[in-house]
Amino acid sequence: MANILVVDDEPGSARLLEYMLKRQNHTMVSAENGYQALERLNEQGFDLLITDIMMPGMDGLTLIEEVRMNRQITDMPIIVITAYGFLNISQEVMSKGATHILTQPYSSKELSEAVFSCLNNP
Repeated sequence: MANILVVDDEPGSARLLEYMLKRQNHTMVSAENGYQALERLNEQGFDLLITDIMMPGMDGLTLIEEVRMNRQITDMPIIVITAYGFLNISQEVMSKGATHILTQPYSSKELSEAVFSCLNNP
């Protein structure tokens, strides 16, 4: 079981992730944007961060940069969920420090495999 922070400004997407993650016996805390995510990260410890890219306020790319600059959480695995499967977006996301990318739509199996990989391959 892992404690996972999910950052997504779309409530439906966040609920779907929560459903999928709970079926895998993980706990989930949500945030609507990068600013809320940083607050949650300062309030408690998480094993994994799952974030969307396109969000109001602080977007996912900036959030990844902030996490990678924070010495206390710099090694936290990060899964990025995006509707944009373009190669240049994927390269940029990985260069910022993402651990894994899921392109929407993704299956429960794909999410499960990404979470397992991130949690078991530090």
